[in-house]
Amino acid sequence: NESGHKFKNLPSGKELYIQLVEKVRAKLPDHGEWIIIPDGPLCQLPFESLPIGNNATGMLESIAISYEFSTRSMLQRSVTSAGRDYRVLSFAPFSEITNRNGRWQPLPASLQEVSGVRGAIYSGKQATRKRFLDEINKFPVVHLATHAYADVENPGASFVAFYEGDEDNLETRLYLEELYGLRMDSTQLVIISACETGEGQIASGEGALSLSRGFAYAGAASSVSSLWNADDQSTAFILSKFHQYLRNGYSKPVALQRARLDYIASNDLAKTPNYWSHLILIGDSSPLSPGQNRYFWLYVISGAYISLISVMITRKFLARKKYR
Repeated sequence: NESGHKFKNLPSGKELYIQLVEKVRAKLPDHGEWIIIPDGPLCQLPFESLPIGNNATGMLESIAISYEFSTRSMLQRSVTSAGRDYRVLSFAPFSEITNRNGRWQPLPASLQEVSGVRGAIYSGKQATRKRFLDEINKFPVVHLATHAYADVENPGASFVAFYEGDEDNLETRLYLEELYGLRMDSTQLVIISACETGEGQIASGEGALSLSRGFAYAGAASSVSSLWNADDQSTAFILSKFHQYLRNGYSKPVALQRARLDYIASNDLAKTPNYWSHLILIGDSSPLSPGQNRYFWLYVISGAYISLISVMITRKFLARKKYR
């Protein structure tokens, strides 16, 4: 259901783990990163929410998971590299107000999601659709802390909501069909923390026709989206931590895994999966920033060492040739 309670630690969750994961996991390392390409109803299942035995967070603790729409989309994507400047374009149109007809509820914690991140933050009246269209593709990360609507029967009617004020709907909503015409080739990650952004019709072998897929079609290398109506406070906590881990050089699935575990370890917040498993990562899993990425300097040092050896061998070869 929309609140995610069906993923609570119930017998059905244990049975899903046994049927879908147990035999596969037995043949793989206990820890690591998985890429899952779900199909059919499994597109709406966050696998990290499945319990292992009586351990409600067993999968989350063991495996960092990312998802793909299809094998084809994974193979066609260009490999992205970590940049040196982690900057975020953020929109929080409902951080303080609702629109004039009261359709949207305020999201008072939405600004907390992007607290402390470098880049441009637009909230309230500044967070307009026009400004978004003017600014996209200028930042490696885009964060939309707003409302959205997923129309399962008519995916083209799905949209992301921006500040409304006195404007009509066409000027305040970005529809799924419009996403296909955008150019976001420089965008490595789109975070859509609105509710139901991961829902959509199922196309056999191609995953959900969702807003996340629309951003992927526009060129975004990866996205984080929500599978159901999310709790504002838990989402803000997780995504704030997610940004911190990304800045420190962790891969995207590991950053999201650690952010969720931090949330569960907190003392004053709800712990059941419906509060933390709604956010899923789809697409490229590579780090966005060198930061404290333990492999980054290893690559640099190894590259320098190989270059030095190559120069020494070349000089030695030329010296021998000279004295022949």
